[in-house]
This record gives sequence, structure tokens and C-alpha cells, in this order.
Amino acid sequence: MPGTWSALGKQLGTLAIDQGSRMVVRQAPRLVRRMARTPIWTWARPAPATRDRPALPRTRPTPGHATAPVARHRTTPVAPGRSRTHGTVDIRPPASAPIPSRERARRLVYCPHLDGPADTGEIVWAWIPDPTDPAGGRDRPVLLIGRSGTTLLGLSLSDDPVYELDPAWIALGAGPWSHGRFTWVRLDLVADIPEAGIRREGAILPRPAFDLVAYRLCAEYQWF
Repeated sequence: MPGTWSALGKQLGTLAIDQGSRMVVRQAPRLVRRMARTPIWTWARPAPATRDRPALPRTRPTPGHATAPVARHRTTPVAPGRSRTHGTVDIRPPASAPIPSRERARRLVYCPHLDGPADTGEIVWAWIPDPTDPAGGRDRPVLLIGRSGTTLLGLSLSDDPVYELDPAWIALGAGPWSHGRFTWVRLDLVADIPEAGIRREGAILPRPAFDLVAYRLCAEYQWF
């Protein structure tokens, strides 16, 4: 294309010298039309529209701004249990918002078995909603105290010493569920946890500590 315009300029210059400015005004449109019919001009024109290929819209770049290519994004469906951002991860269903323990009162039976389904006396991990803000929550250890089909009943644990003097909490001590940190368990609220929503780490609350929890549940929250 630069060579074409250069040749056109030379021809116009020659006409200007030989025939004067008036001749250039009359001949210039003819030269432009003749150049438009040459093959080098053809490649710069948009391809004609066909049935299989619609015509492309003509756009003019804004002066002073370069045109950037349009990025094309492909949307890939994400299978259940997978995360597009962090790769493949397990997505466990959350527990229900904690409810008063009295509403789930039932018989307490200490029967943890690590080689079978999770049951009363085992400490597992689950996503527990915040009692004051159901939209929030955290993945935390819970003490299982009952089961109803595939739904487990759990009490939240915490290693925050602020609960040391709270009457709704009772000390459990340290164990493998807390990596050696002293913990407390909340007695007044219980969460319904889907069995598919727990993460087991092989932690069992010793029988003496469980008996203390059971005694408080029976004495204060109508369990038996």
C-alpha cells in the first residue's frame, strides 16, 4: 500500500509540472479510480457477504486510539464438587443454623466407631453457620451427640478462652481435634449436619469428658 501511494504521488507531481494545477484537479480522480481497480487495492476491501459468511461491519478507529483485538472467552461448565478458581476441591453441604438444644432432646448413647459411620462421641469438622448471622459461618470442630438417619447432631467447639466463664459452654480440654489447644463446647445450641457435610480426622472425645457433657445436657436441656 505505501508503494501504491508513492506511485500515485509521482504521477500527480509529473502532471503538476507538465500541465499545471488545473490539469491535476481534473486528472487526480481518474488516477484514484484506476488505482482502485488494481489488485493491490483489492485485498484491503472487505470480503463480500455470502450465505455462510455475513458481511463484517466497518468500524473507524478513534483518532489517537489504537484498536485492540477482541478477546474471545470460552465458558467451561464446572462439575459438581469442583471449583474453577482453585482447581478441584471438595464442596461439603453446610449444617443448618444452630437451634436450641431442647428442640433436639433425645437419648444419649456414647458409641464412637472410627471404622464405621460417624456417631455420638466423635469429633468431626463441618461448616457451621454463625448463630447471629446465618450468611456467615466457619469450618469448625463439632462434637457429635446424636443421629437421625443421615443427619448428625453436633455441638460447636472453640478454643477461644472468652468462653471460659460462659455458663452455656463447658471445658473439654485439649486433644487431637484442637492440635493441643484447650477447647470448650457449646451446650445450648445444636446443629443439624448432613452426613456428607463432615470431615473426619479420627478424633474421639474420651468417655469421662463426654459423660460430663451428657450430664449437663440432661440436667439443663432435657436430654436423657
